[in-house]
Amino acid sequence: MRSPLLLFAVASLTVSALTAQQSPKPAPLVLAIGPAWSAQLTGLQLRAEYSLIRDRWLNLRVDAGGRWTPTQGLSRPSVLYGDGSRFEGMAQAADVHLGLATILSPLSRAPVSPYLVAGVAAVQSWSSGRGAYRYTDGSLAQAVPSSSWTRGASVVVTGVGRPPCRRRRPTPVTTTKSPRVQELEGTAWAREPSAYR
Repeated sequence: MRSPLLLFAVASLTVSALTAQQSPKPAPLVLAIGPAWSAQLTGLQLRAEYSLIRDRWLNLRVDAGGRWTPTQGLSRPSVLYGDGSRFEGMAQAADVHLGLATILSPLSRAPVSPYLVAGVAAVQSWSSGRGAYRYTDGSLAQAVPSSSWTRGASVVVTGVGRPPCRRRRPTPVTTTKSPRVQELEGTAWAREPSAYR
């Protein structure tokens, strides 16, 4: 009777020790929410990513999300009506996207391991706005009536990121109370050659 109990205890301790040594893998589904900006508009972005392939060096993920900016005032310089003229108006924008991205992690085992993002996405955008061009003295040069438009495009996505640091023990900067993983990533969406969102 002792032999099976002893065997069970040794096996369970061995399995526990081996699983404790494995590095935790990130969840295949990630949800993110945060600020978004484009030109002079700021708003909110919601994004979901699902990892199709997660390897040490190469990952493949599906990315879906949307961006919304409430109606905001904007003002920008214009040269249409002489030096010092301006466009002033109101605008609102929204878009949804669905994309596929490849993530390359050349230093996947390093404590800080940056990664590269490259992919494609289909984006559907909606915008509306109105305003006026003004001369340097503030008088009206030309009114721009209210208009709205929509546009669909396939875009190239590029970016860089930093996964969570892999530390073995807590430091004054990290805490063990929060199980949330924090990751930084910045991406650029090429709408037209040399034009970024």
